[in-house]
Amino acid sequence: EHLHLGLFEGPADPLRRAQERAVRAMADDLPLTPNSTVLEVACGLGPAARHLAARYGCRVLASNISERQLNQGQALTREAGLGGRIAFFGADFHRLPVCDGGYDGGFDLWWCQESLLHSPDKAAVLAEARRVLAPGGWLVLSDITLATWVGDEDRHAIYARVTSPGMWDRSDYDDALAALGFQVVRFEDWSAHVAPSYAAIRAAAARHLERHPVDLPPAETDRALAQFQLWVEAAEAGKIGWVYYAARLRDA
Repeated sequence: EHLHLGLFEGPADPLRRAQERAVRAMADDLPLTPNSTVLEVACGLGPAARHLAARYGCRVLASNISERQLNQGQALTREAGLGGRIAFFGADFHRLPVCDGGYDGGFDLWWCQESLLHSPDKAAVLAEARRVLAPGGWLVLSDITLATWVGDEDRHAIYARVTSPGMWDRSDYDDALAALGFQVVRFEDWSAHVAPSYAAIRAAAARHLERHPVDLPPAETDRALAQFQLWVEAAEAGKIGWVYYAARLRDA
């Protein structure tokens, strides 16, 4: 259900519990009510949308470019009895079509977890967030960062793990949010949790491959597991980080 990183309390902490803790931490202290409207972009299977709708009673519009993930998310949402509060739709977060539905400048919260690293134009994604938010609206964002000092060889190997066109460092997010008129209310550096997250993901993938062999050459599955390990080592070396922002439009 969760496709994101987790906040771990210790080495024995299960990955899913850590992932759920990250979602709860991102939502902490946000002024959400049953009257709030939330737009989640790159929603995956929708666990954050379900948490927000169940915990705060707000209405969530969850978007994604993957039709398969949208279908799975809708099924999980129906099972959770939250279909009346969450709607899923296909959209590219660089060019949101929500203005056609009367949502332009109407959302109280824009939410995105570890997805901007896949964007070739992160500034455009953040500009879209500003466009669809109501005056005084909130942007809640977490993303994986890459230190500016990382060399080209390591940089390209790290990008290859997630087919990223390029990753930002914290300073890039600071500058982009300030330029768009966002005031950062809360920032947290969660970089210490990247290596445990990818180590847990790698271990889960290895267990899955043992139980459910796939019709691929062993070299391919070994390569996939090695790429997870590459990110573990990159995180331990301080090359990869993880940041969280809760920011509000200054023109409230």
